[in-house]
Amino acid sequence: MRFLLLLLILHISYSSAARAISEHRALMAVKSSITNDPRSYLSNWNATTPLCSFTGVTCDHTGRYVTSINLTNFNLSGTLSPSFSHLRFLRNLSVAVNQLSGPIPMKLSALSGLRYLNLSFNVFNGSFPTQLSQLKNLQVLDLYDNNMTGEIPVSVTELPNLRYLHLGGNYFTGHIPSSYGLWEHLEYLAVSGNELNGKIPPEIGNLTKLQQLYIGYFNTFEGGLPREIGNLSELVRFDAAHCRLTGEIPPEIGKLKKLDTLFLYANLLSGSLPPELGTLKSLKSMGLSENILTGEIPESFAELRNLTLLQLFRNNLQGQIPDIIGEWPELEILQLWGNNFTGSIPQKLGSNKKLKFFDLSVNQLKGPIPPALGNLTSLTDILLFDNELTGFQKTFRKHDFVRDIAVSSPSELPATPAIAPATAAITPTTAAITGISRVVVVSQATMEFGRIIKG
Repeated sequence: MRFLLLLLILHISYSSAARAISEHRALMAVKSSITNDPRSYLSNWNATTPLCSFTGVTCDHTGRYVTSINLTNFNLSGTLSPSFSHLRFLRNLSVAVNQLSGPIPMKLSALSGLRYLNLSFNVFNGSFPTQLSQLKNLQVLDLYDNNMTGEIPVSVTELPNLRYLHLGGNYFTGHIPSSYGLWEHLEYLAVSGNELNGKIPPEIGNLTKLQQLYIGYFNTFEGGLPREIGNLSELVRFDAAHCRLTGEIPPEIGKLKKLDTLFLYANLLSGSLPPELGTLKSLKSMGLSENILTGEIPESFAELRNLTLLQLFRNNLQGQIPDIIGEWPELEILQLWGNNFTGSIPQKLGSNKKLKFFDLSVNQLKGPIPPALGNLTSLTDILLFDNELTGFQKTFRKHDFVRDIAVSSPSELPATPAIAPATAAITPTTAAITGISRVVVVSQATMEFGRIIKG
């Protein structure tokens, strides 16, 4: 009996040692696939260093199994080794922010316990390996900013525990699959910056735990936003900018009570601003610029008291700018240029002491500049040209902390040494875009160019 017990103990010890050696050899194979390690992060990945002392490697509490590998921002070049698949207890793997290339090894599907996989900010290419759908415990999959091609993967919908999926910044094509609405736990979804087309599936509205949704930039969708978008009750950030959306902004967006960021700019959205947007009391940033929106700013916008940024420029909006905008306590950036607004500037604009940048140029505004603007030490940019406003000299005569003031008539210039009128030696465009403290007389065409340069 004692002899048998001794044999069992020796067998267990040998098996454990064999597994440890196997994992050690696996990581040495991983290192061999790295062609350049300029900072020598992997210099201690060698035969004499204990496995759990390798840079970026974490083991379990027994010190026998690798459970986590973090090689983020090591500036490594090479390929992703299939030998990672031998690390049977691996839970977390990140090689983000490197210069790794080639295809994603399908053998990673052997890592049945993997929960976190971050391959972002590399140059991986090829299509998404369908075999990775076997990673049933995966919760985070980040492929952002690579050179992945082919149809946007449907197989990822077979990952039932996924909470974070970033496929953006690649070259995926095709339509967003309707099956993307099947995840029960998904909190973050990004497919922006690809070459997607077709309609946005209404099934997206089934992702009731979703907190962040990014679908814009370089995608060219057909039609508009589905009304089911209003079912995403947990949504905090929604970015569908620059993806050729048409139609009207669905009023159902007003149901997203937790939303703090809404970007729909640079599309072809038409119709009026839905009054329901005014019910989004958590909203901090709203960008609806560069569409073909019409009508007036709804009175319900008075409730948006947490807004720090409002961008409605380059639309066909009209009517008066509501006085309540001047009372928003958190407002820092206000851009309403390139519309047909009439009446006067809200006289309380700037009373919140936080306003940094405002551009009301190219409208039909009249009357005096609000005196409160002259006392704002936070203010850096003022663009009011192509209106019929008065009171520049009175309001800004002591405003030596302003970086740029753009007006359209020399008679509007404040006569102070700190922000003296532009001379022939400084062109309007140059002065407007270099950030110097100088008043500039500009035309609309000149300022358009300046905006492009400044971004």
